[in-house]
Amino acid sequence: VLSAAHPGVRDALAELRGYWASDYGLVQPGTLFVLVRRPESSAGLNEQEREILDILADGPLSQVQLAHRLDYPYLSLLGTGRLEELGLVRRGGLTPTDLTVLDGRVERWDREAASLAIDLFAERAELSREEFVRRVWAEVRRTAAAAVLTEALSGNGSSFPGCGFCGETFGSGGPVEVTWRLKSPLVGVGAPARLLLDGLESHLHAETVFPEWGAVANAVGAASGAGGMHVDLSIMPDGAGRFLLYAPGGMRVFRKLEEAREEALQLAREIARDYAVHMGYDRFVLDVRVRDRSAPSAFSGDIYIDTSVVAKMRY
Repeated sequence: VLSAAHPGVRDALAELRGYWASDYGLVQPGTLFVLVRRPESSAGLNEQEREILDILADGPLSQVQLAHRLDYPYLSLLGTGRLEELGLVRRGGLTPTDLTVLDGRVERWDREAASLAIDLFAERAELSREEFVRRVWAEVRRTAAAAVLTEALSGNGSSFPGCGFCGETFGSGGPVEVTWRLKSPLVGVGAPARLLLDGLESHLHAETVFPEWGAVANAVGAASGAGGMHVDLSIMPDGAGRFLLYAPGGMRVFRKLEEAREEALQLAREIARDYAVHMGYDRFVLDVRVRDRSAPSAFSGDIYIDTSVVAKMRY
């Protein structure tokens, strides 16, 4: 999908063949970064984060390309985490959809880019392309079956601790042979439902139903529930013992970090409430994530860096 919109992605993937340097072995091969949007104010971002946004403004780059542009040797420590949490930068990488594009079951987007990405993973795993694809589909089916069983066993209101043991009962390799069968039909919705549920019977027996318009059910739900907004707030020390809160309405100064954090949470609620009233929403859901960052110090414990407060409101 990313390559279809940005042709340079294909060349970026091709350049990664045989690549090995720095800590490349600690990150997923073929990872790309794309700019989603710029913040209204970059005052709460550090210098490297602002530089990343400027670099990605010209188009998506691979993790290796971005590190080179930043003149930074460590791929696993590029500092994109907060930009991703704020919804400013998004990662692109291999998904099961690419496998269906490669084998022709989905005739859309960029087949060559999908092929390049799959080969990078196969190269890392020291497997042939065919064996890598086979193992991926086996894992997709195992994960899907375990997820369905978890939902089914916890759907009566009781607490169920997940289905981590399911994998040991799938197939003939485990010590216990178990046959799983759903009493109710399994309804597949969403465009890839048929593709991802294909072969599920090897782990889970169920009557599978695909409604006539099931392929667009998720899209309709997303469109009808797309109302909402998000708020980005940042708290940073000023070097003089005070804490600066950067919010949509401007900067505020606090003596204590706890006071700045409480004010950020209160502002997020007020902004979401005002937006809901303006849009005529009678109810909404507000998710707020608070993330403190610190760095270890050899002298006095951890050193506080900043606090990110991200509030997402959904109608």
